[in-house]
This record gives sequence, structure tokens and C-alpha cells, in this order.
Amino acid sequence: MKIFITGGTGSLGTHLIDFLLHVPGESHHFIVFSRDEQKQFQMALKYVDNKRRISFVLGDVRDQQSIMDAICHYQPDIVVHAAAQKHVKISEHNPMQTVLTNIHGTSHVVRACLANNVKVACFISTDKAVMPTTLYGMTKHIAERLWVNASKKSGSTTKFVGVRYGNILNSTGSLIPLYTRIMKESKYPIFPVTDEQMTRFFITFNQAIGLIIQTINASLYGYLLPNCKIDTPEIYTIDRDIFRIPKLPVMRIIDVANIFAEISGGEVKIIGAFESEKLSEAMVLGYDSADSPFATIDEVRTILIDEGLLPSKE
Repeated sequence: MKIFITGGTGSLGTHLIDFLLHVPGESHHFIVFSRDEQKQFQMALKYVDNKRRISFVLGDVRDQQSIMDAICHYQPDIVVHAAAQKHVKISEHNPMQTVLTNIHGTSHVVRACLANNVKVACFISTDKAVMPTTLYGMTKHIAERLWVNASKKSGSTTKFVGVRYGNILNSTGSLIPLYTRIMKESKYPIFPVTDEQMTRFFITFNQAIGLIIQTINASLYGYLLPNCKIDTPEIYTIDRDIFRIPKLPVMRIIDVANIFAEISGGEVKIIGAFESEKLSEAMVLGYDSADSPFATIDEVRTILIDEGLLPSKE
């Protein structure tokens, strides 16, 4: 089976490929589509022993012809659309670039999948697309609508599915890598928190991968890794009959910061939320991080230790 991943050199794409490559008895072929040639070069070196199972295509979802040509050439069975401009603050300052990637790019992927009869196309969305207040959230909200519209195309053989979840622990550009860098590089670390009431849903890489595989399996009747056991969160609901919404732990950002401050001997500083930033996020209407049970600080610490993001207390 051929699996095409847009944004394949990003943190989610690389974790997904790394997991699937090491499943015994499976021989899927991966096509990594991204615009970062240096990351593709580094990834090729990392997987030199599996070079026959990975193809690299330099391209940009914003360029309709490049994504169309790539999918037409490789004729993948599955497309995972993970490419996105996802940094919230950067998106606010670069609105046109964010629109081009997250909206136009998604439209181009949809057209390429439809034109080439891809079996399953899986969209990676975010809780920030629900009742969005930031530019990033708004573009992902519109991208979701494009995906839903594509699923209703009469005569199409492509099954459009998706997942929507919160922040991935330790993903590139997220909170944990920032705190880790501050702790390592500063003699007197200060961990910024925008607001004491800030809450977020969190998911691990393995849970995100499990959710993606589960979602694709539901459309392929279990053909993708049918016998593989993977950590998959319980499903809360399926929004619009497309987007699988998992049940996830809710963390107070102040608790995460306090844990890092405790370990490093640093301190926490409240810096204030930036314009349009919400104190809580919703996975779907009626499922908001502000109204969900919070993980205790000990539970947060355990999650971070289990994920290898903090040293054990032993």
C-alpha cells in the first residue's frame, strides 16, 4: 500500500512514518511531500536502510500543479494531509501566507485526490478550528469545510475522513520544547504563561498516530495494520460524520510551567494572552477544555515523565 504524506518532514509526518516502518510484517511504501529540502535530506540519511520504501518529493501544497503531478505519478492508496502553517502567532503576522497554505493548499490536495481516485484522504485538523478566534483557527475551520464538501461529491471514489485533536506533546514549536530549551539554556530560567486560567487538550504522538490509523482503518475495513496494537484514545464523537474527536486529558498551562520551574529552580511569569488567544479550546461544541476535568499536577507530571519529557523522580 502506498501512503502519501503532505508535510511529511514535519514532526507528525516523521513520527507516523517511523512507527509504520517498524511494524513487523508490513511493507507499505511512503511518499514524503514537503517543501523543505534540508529536512528531506536529513530524513533520507536517517532511513537509509529503508530507502526503497520511502520516496521524497520536493513540492508545496500551495502549488496546485506540484501536488497534482506528485499524486498522479505515485498513485497512492492513502493521502494524509498534514501540511499546514500552524504557528498561531506567526500566522497572525503573515495572514496571506497562512491562507495560501491552509486553505488553498487544502483545496489543491482535495482536487488531486479526486482526480486520481485516491482510496482514502485523511485530514489532520485541530481544536483551534472550533469557534475560531485566531487566523490559524479560521483557516483550519475553512479547510475542514472544504474537506466536508469534498466528501459529498457525487460519483467520487475517494473517502474523505479526518481527525481533530488538541496540542501534541513535544511537537515542533509547541510549549514543551520551549520550556525544555529554557531549562537547558538559562541559569535563571523563567517559564512564561499567558494566563493562569489557560487550559488545553493534550495528546501524545502515539495517540495521534493511533487515531489516524484507526480513522483510515474504518474506511479501509481494517486493511491498514489490521493486527497492530497501538495506543488509541477513546472516541468522544465523530463530527459531521468525518472528523473523529478523541477524549483527551486537559492540562492547566500553569501546572506544566510550575513543574518545570520546580525541577530547574526557576520561576513562572504571567505575560498575558496575546490578541485573539482563547483561555480554553473546544474539540466540538459542548466539549470545552474549561468545562472538562483537569489533570492534577501529579497526573501532568506522570504524563510528562512517561513520554520521556521529564527525568524520572527516582
